[in-house]
Amino acid sequence: MSSSTPAVRAVLTGVALLAAAWLGGNALAREDAREGNDGLARAKARGWSPVELERAHSRYERARRFLPDTDLLVKEGSALVLLGAPQRAAPLLRRAVRAEPENATAWLFLYATLLRGDPAKRAVARRRALELDPAARRRLEPGPAAR
Repeated sequence: MSSSTPAVRAVLTGVALLAAAWLGGNALAREDAREGNDGLARAKARGWSPVELERAHSRYERARRFLPDTDLLVKEGSALVLLGAPQRAAPLLRRAVRAEPENATAWLFLYATLLRGDPAKRAVARRRALELDPAARRRLEPGPAAR
């Protein structure tokens, strides 16, 4: 045996430990994402319950540590918009539209974060959401009761 065998074993052991940690973190992140989805569903069923929305946001935030998924950015951003925290949602949704410029839902929720912001940016987000999903018009415009 050569003198480098203990060093090779140490490196391989380190790599194995890192892989196990990553796999474990990934499994926990997937569970957090599932819990976030469940929390969002509970929030909707309870009239957009702030408690459930905050739980969903927390779970999505934790899941994103191991799962760099645009869908998680959009879901976390949507939970924050529905919580009335558009300033916290905006950075997440901007990242989502940069990563997936064809994501109509991300553009729609980004538009929602800009309702009190820059009119030019708001118009861009609205136009992009409608280009990608013409059916979004009914979600962007007030209904007869609101007019």
